[in-house]
Amino acid sequence: MNLTAAEVQQGLQAFYASEFAGAMITPPTLLGSGFEADVFAFTLKSDLPAQDLILRLYVREGVVEKANREFVAMRRLNQAGYPVPRVHHVCTAAAPFTRPFLIMERIDGVSLGASYWGAPESQRLASETLLIQLMAALHALEGSVIFPEASPASSDSPFSFVDQEIATLSSRLQPYRGKEPVALRETLAWLASYRSTAPCERLSVVHGDFHPNNVLLRADGAPCVIDWSNVRLGDYRMDIAWSRLITQAEALPEGRESGLRLYERLTGKTITHLAYFDVLACARLLFGNLVSLPVGPAQSGLPPTGEEQTRKDPAHLRFGIALLQERTGIDTSELEEAVSVWADK
Repeated sequence: MNLTAAEVQQGLQAFYASEFAGAMITPPTLLGSGFEADVFAFTLKSDLPAQDLILRLYVREGVVEKANREFVAMRRLNQAGYPVPRVHHVCTAAAPFTRPFLIMERIDGVSLGASYWGAPESQRLASETLLIQLMAALHALEGSVIFPEASPASSDSPFSFVDQEIATLSSRLQPYRGKEPVALRETLAWLASYRSTAPCERLSVVHGDFHPNNVLLRADGAPCVIDWSNVRLGDYRMDIAWSRLITQAEALPEGRESGLRLYERLTGKTITHLAYFDVLACARLLFGNLVSLPVGPAQSGLPPTGEEQTRKDPAHLRFGIALLQERTGIDTSELEEAVSVWADK
């Protein structure tokens, strides 16, 4: 059940009462609702200077570990000098909201997406360059510094990351017992068949949702990367493929090969077998949105806001379907028809 702004304000007031005598919370503003969390902006007023803050209130079950991981990773990234918001609190106990939440610095800035989506080509290129620079800087960090508690066994096999991704996708199909679109089952089989083409040489810190809307620019132009709910150790190519999918780079001039070459120059890496990670990225996008079509998003556990967002903006799904078909040769006509029917409801 979604909380009202008044209920959120009351909960925050109770939370800060023991920390600051006479603390006051301004009425929170809902900035957005997603699959993972509702995001509110508020100001904390006390004897100290006023603090503009963000509350990430998780909306799904079983996210305690995820909330802790996001908090710890952001704190360590900040300590390592990477541009992220400062985190202040994480709470996984029941009070005061009955679900986990995270409180962090509110960044006063504008989205990099404003100078990317629909912008002139020169602005788009500049935005893409900054995005790639930030991504390359993240992947250059030593993963063991950000995730020192990660088991060494996770890097014993060069296929550990891919195997984990396939297992996660497979688990999403299990509840549907053959009712899911056939193309999704065939995609899973394709990924398993070509798994040996995608060994990982070094586990990197992966953001998990790198795109222009998740970068804010302060007044002085300094960037700050937000939304770390999917941060983990993984293969850097997953971030690249996901970013290219969300920005639909394949449809842009030269397929934005210049962006890939810039990444290679910055990191000294040669990007290979990116097509496999394109399929993984498409699978992640489509499995998360289309696997529930035969039974309905509500019955599958997806929040109503997630269903509404997908219907309002099916362009990314359609692009993902087209890219999946191009990379694998799988018949995706069932998926295309399903998206058209769903989007028109």
